[in-house]
Amino acid sequence: MERKDLLNHTGGDILRELLLAHDVDHISLPLFNCLSTPGIVLVTSGPGTSNTVTPMLDGLLNGTPIIVICGQVATSVQGTQAFQEIDVLALARPCTKWCACVVFDTAALHQPSYVPDPHRDTTDSDTSNPTASLDDRIAHVADLINQAHQPIICAGHGVIHSQHGPALLAQLSQRSHIPVTTTLLGLGSFDSTLPEALHMVGTHGTPYANLATQSADLILALGARLDEPLSPSPSPSTPITAPQTITTLASLTSNPTTTTTTLTTGVGHHQMHLARHYPFSASPGTLITSGSLGTMGFGLPAAIGAQLARPTHTVIDIDGDASLCMTLSELLTAHHAHIPIKILILNNNGQGMVRQMEGVSQDATTMEWCTRQGNPDFVALAKSMGVQGRRCTRGEKLNEDIEWLVGENGGKCKGPAVLEVMSEDGEGGLKPMVELGRGLGRLAF
Repeated sequence: MERKDLLNHTGGDILRELLLAHDVDHISLPLFNCLSTPGIVLVTSGPGTSNTVTPMLDGLLNGTPIIVICGQVATSVQGTQAFQEIDVLALARPCTKWCACVVFDTAALHQPSYVPDPHRDTTDSDTSNPTASLDDRIAHVADLINQAHQPIICAGHGVIHSQHGPALLAQLSQRSHIPVTTTLLGLGSFDSTLPEALHMVGTHGTPYANLATQSADLILALGARLDEPLSPSPSPSTPITAPQTITTLASLTSNPTTTTTTLTTGVGHHQMHLARHYPFSASPGTLITSGSLGTMGFGLPAAIGAQLARPTHTVIDIDGDASLCMTLSELLTAHHAHIPIKILILNNNGQGMVRQMEGVSQDATTMEWCTRQGNPDFVALAKSMGVQGRRCTRGEKLNEDIEWLVGENGGKCKGPAVLEVMSEDGEGGLKPMVELGRGLGRLAF
């Protein structure tokens, strides 16, 4: 029997059991990115169920399917505010495509049960047919392309999850000579080393991608919803900078011909630096991140899930100090389950993205209380959980330390490991960026 990973708090003899510290759902989300199969989560009633809300909404907005099976109190005490009772359907409906309360006793009855006949139910119903055939619509798009003077393609998450999406996108771009931008979740859908690549578009996108999109007379949005995720973040100006760190990481992990690296991120300026500075090839699932919902703490549990799905890959969580603190307890899961993920922390001692946004409109000192991060000693904390740890404070040691973490054959350190890179925000944060609430052509430098 093929082995499956059961992301649960208890298990059986057939399925592998993982005793998770907290974030069961975010660990399951990467299974679809890596294996094209939905993650299945089992949780208990009450707080077990309520803890699944954020990951369910993350999956819904990012187009990443998970199936959550949750317990409930006995039917005899439902509606009495019993211990750990919660209205599961009311809680889950806004976060899911479909949710239902299933009573297993009904399925176990010995007498025949009614099975609806879809044919009988739908034969006489009114249906709406497309106003144009698929061929007609494709021909119309082709006409628009031929008439356009400055067309551009915006590739999103849907391209990655289409069976032949990246290959067809490359053909369309190169045959039609149309440049390609990608959304954050679309990174990996198009080879960023090709001359047609304009890289990421959006608030933290490259200036040339934003300006090209702004001046285009035709935008082909393929697999993209055109919603704007989170915005800015800082750029360190001290001995170690975030771009320098990402570039060094790329030199040791990025290979245009063979992809054996999977990257996850939290949410914050580290996420945007990675999107801007890491050279993504056309390798679907290379990047797993929280886009539309922007869930801080996503990176660590997502890395665990990705490593389970891709045991031969080097899986690296590029995280920020504030974001990592949200789910730091999952280091225990990685240690106890012998999951060899690597965590690279870009520590700017604060919520840099929030700090930059607030600095645009308010005096920096008024928001210092909520943007300055009171961090633990990440290295000492990692070691206390059985995970190797190292701290980098000098630029001349950066290459050596990243080599230790993720060098050839998964780094010199075996098993889960943490590298904390100390950095400081540069003047004005991560720029250029689109001014908040303005069009792509309004850049703040």
